[in-house]
Amino acid sequence: CKYFLCGLCPHDLFTNTKMDMGPCDKVHSVELKTEYEAASKKRDYGYEHEQERHLETYVAECDKKITRAQKRLEESEIDTSALMPVSKASCDPEVERISSEIQVKLKEAEALGENGEVEKSIALMHEVEELKQKKATAQAQALLSSLPQPKKEEGGTALPTAAILNPNQMPGNVNQKLRVCDVCGAFLSILDSDQRLADHFG
Repeated sequence: CKYFLCGLCPHDLFTNTKMDMGPCDKVHSVELKTEYEAASKKRDYGYEHEQERHLETYVAECDKKITRAQKRLEESEIDTSALMPVSKASCDPEVERISSEIQVKLKEAEALGENGEVEKSIALMHEVEELKQKKATAQAQALLSSLPQPKKEEGGTALPTAAILNPNQMPGNVNQKLRVCDVCGAFLSILDSDQRLADHFG
């Protein structure tokens, strides 16, 4: 897969969402990727330019989907102003720390590959995949921690988060519990668990 060799295959994006393109039918080999990174230093294969054009088209489709989804929520008169945009979860300190660690290991893996130490490079790439999962979990936790804290009624019973965001529309309309991901346009429940959100980020 030429796009995987360049570092990002669109088929790996937005899995388990409506923008999911399904599994790629081409080979995703970390070893071949390492070899390509070394070879591309000496010759331009044109893969990056092709990937850029393809991603621009894909991003445009995502932007249209996000706009449509946000309009649907606006028309339903649901107040989501108190919710942190999904993309802001990437600005969480822990998420940024993991992102920095990923970048460092990617550079180390690239250097090892260029020096012919392919096995060590591949081992580092496996560590990167594990860090990506940790990053997804951290993003989910950051998003959950941004939700308004439960309030209590006079009797001491905590009100659901959905009621805090929209006290005039309690359970009955499922839309009141949704937010739009401003990255891929998917609808996410504000009551999702950290694991479900991590799956979305992953």
